[in-house]
Amino acid sequence: MLKVFILFAFSFCLLSIEKIIVEAEKISKDHSLSSSSITVIYRELIEQSGQSDLGKVIQKYANIPVYKNGSTGQVSSMFLRGANSEYVLFVLDDVVLNDPMSPGRSFDISQIDLALIEKIEILKGPQSALYGSDGLAGVVVMTSKKASGSNFILGYGSYNHFLQGISFSKNLNKWGVKANQSYQKIEANSAYNKDRVNGKAEKDPSTQLSLFSQLEYFVTDREKVSFSTYVVSKNTHYDYSNQDKKNEVNYYNQRILSTSWERPIFKSDLLKLQLSENYIDTKLFLAQERNLRVSEKINLPSSSLFFGLNHTQTKGIDVSSEKSYKSSSQLYSATHFFKYDNLFSTQGISLTDTEDFKKNTNYQIGLGLQLATKITIKTQWTTGFKEPSLYQRYDATYGNSLLLATKSKNYEVGLEYKTDTFLLSNIFYESIYHNQIEFDSVANRYNNLTKSKVQGNETLLRTQFELFNFFIGYNFMNPRNETQNKLLTRRPKEQATTGINFQATEKTNVGIDYQYIGERNDFDDTRLSSYGLFNTQLLHNLDSNTKIEFVISNLLNKKYESIRNYGTEGRSIMSKISAQF
Repeated sequence: MLKVFILFAFSFCLLSIEKIIVEAEKISKDHSLSSSSITVIYRELIEQSGQSDLGKVIQKYANIPVYKNGSTGQVSSMFLRGANSEYVLFVLDDVVLNDPMSPGRSFDISQIDLALIEKIEILKGPQSALYGSDGLAGVVVMTSKKASGSNFILGYGSYNHFLQGISFSKNLNKWGVKANQSYQKIEANSAYNKDRVNGKAEKDPSTQLSLFSQLEYFVTDREKVSFSTYVVSKNTHYDYSNQDKKNEVNYYNQRILSTSWERPIFKSDLLKLQLSENYIDTKLFLAQERNLRVSEKINLPSSSLFFGLNHTQTKGIDVSSEKSYKSSSQLYSATHFFKYDNLFSTQGISLTDTEDFKKNTNYQIGLGLQLATKITIKTQWTTGFKEPSLYQRYDATYGNSLLLATKSKNYEVGLEYKTDTFLLSNIFYESIYHNQIEFDSVANRYNNLTKSKVQGNETLLRTQFELFNFFIGYNFMNPRNETQNKLLTRRPKEQATTGINFQATEKTNVGIDYQYIGERNDFDDTRLSSYGLFNTQLLHNLDSNTKIEFVISNLLNKKYESIRNYGTEGRSIMSKISAQF
């Protein structure tokens, strides 16, 4: 049935596509000139989805598995190309979001407020040549929303899901100001699958408050100073994977401060200096990460250069034992892009020097050829690494100071066909991970235990007309734990997504999408069934400043488990009204 569905979808090829600009690789260029595998999601697509959940948007448009430990509001994990969820780095406006004191330095993507996001770029494959540690499997780079006046949004839906948001932006002479506030509360079903306890599990509500502000001052047309803050406060009731827990609450408070100055030194360059602090309080751990970044971009007639220096100081505190952990590191990186006739290439290198740890050097070599037939051939080789977290190295009970860095290497080759009517790409990749850190139940501490390899093929078609757009993605991969000679946990071999949005009337936009997740193993090698979900959205403009939205998720009320023993939402409806003033 899935193959028939894919063939049916490919019959809609004669459509159009907008120009896609990539910025996450530090050097701005057209998507077709990037040797990396990148998915770009613009604000327009975010709004058309009707979603307030970053995970659902990524799964819909990028065809990447995103699982929750329950329903909306619960911890969300993204498995990029079959890699562990903690192998992905998340960045907002050049500031790293990952939690320095979580066991794997991971990030819960359910904490992102989509109302403040202008663009999402997903770089697939190791990105340590650009971003250093943590970009072992890829990087998700987000850009905050541009100034667009003042907006208000109010929504209510199934499971007593309430959301509210307000944003303000203004440009006045040399000053620019942006501010965004949002609040969400949901009385969701139990995170634990209530069907496994005869429907008697307690509800696990979640609340989240997000605040964002940015002040910019344009010294000249080419020189700018900015200061921004981002605050998230989230409380979520949660359950274990083997039982329904009563009144267990996860507290998460994050505060990010950032200030930057940028100006050109010569006619065709841009020098940027940025200071940032990422502070996280979970009541169990405190973390503070300060970063100084200096970068220089140089644009030449047929090539571009980027040089960067990052100095990072990290401090973590275990609240119960009052034990603190400290670390400092330097990242030196450089990347070069050149284009000669129909040939283009990217080369990158970085050196990471961390206190009390071995130095790591990583590389990126990419090559592309544009043919006269509008077909582009791309190939790339990249390496990555991820240092053990402070918790994994220094925790008094489970830490191991002898841990090695997890390392990866990735090979990929692809074809892209792009015209004014549509974009079609197909990429084959192989990713290998060495010295993977896991908890060793025998030694009762963290150890480098496994090696894994993922081979896969990604196919994507995206189109856009003036009145409608269409997309389809199909991924096949073979994710294997080579140490234990078995499939990796929670990684489906097959995944597909497709959808269409069309302008039904001058004021009404309608969309429907379908997402398929194939069979996969969970822990104890339990086999989880495949499932497919239909979702639909309707956006109607009441006037030039006011619109209403209706979103139905899991339209057919499918019962399924994305993670063993955790519950999922049945059919849910969300209605929203927003106004611009």
